[in-house]
Amino acid sequence: MSRLLSDTAITDLKTLHTALHRLHTQNSLAHIAFSSIPLRQQTVQELGLPEPPQSYTSLLPDSLPDAYNAVKWNNPDNEVLVCFASSCTGETMETWAFALPTILVPFTGTGDFLSALCAAWYDPTTSTNGMSPLATAVSKALLTVQQILLRTHIHALSSSSPTSDDLLGKAQLLRTRELRIVQERSLITDAGDGWPGVEIDWSKWA
Repeated sequence: MSRLLSDTAITDLKTLHTALHRLHTQNSLAHIAFSSIPLRQQTVQELGLPEPPQSYTSLLPDSLPDAYNAVKWNNPDNEVLVCFASSCTGETMETWAFALPTILVPFTGTGDFLSALCAAWYDPTTSTNGMSPLATAVSKALLTVQQILLRTHIHALSSSSPTSDDLLGKAQLLRTRELRIVQERSLITDAGDGWPGVEIDWSKWA
């Protein structure tokens, strides 16, 4: 979607800057959030993006669940999903980056859920940890979404695994990947300090 809107293929931070700048200026968008852009882990480490917060890692079982990767927990050559929250006033672009764990299985409703939480948390007068109001909202939304994704994944792994070679089996499998929003609703009302991120110094990357 980001490539479709900005007419730019995002492969690194330079092309990310180009895409964001075009959307901010040519499309007159003051606020932009890219939910998940894959970047090499080396780039993520150069940005100094923090690892998942304790409020998230405390939900992990003693041994990492299957199909799970996170910052510094996987191969340095692997890609890491990064969320970006960018606001632009005049010619000044403030962009925050958040490195996310990767669960290599499909889920249902993640994008809509993240968008709804960002809209709910956004307050142009509120900022925390030095973040812009948009980055603050995205940070809080990310923590809730990542916690519920993890809880959903662990629940699915603990459930009996139906065969997926027929329509009924596939439907049962997809149901185990539906976000457990109702079951984990307490996580929605307590976003804590949010997901940690870093403001990008575009003078080094643009």
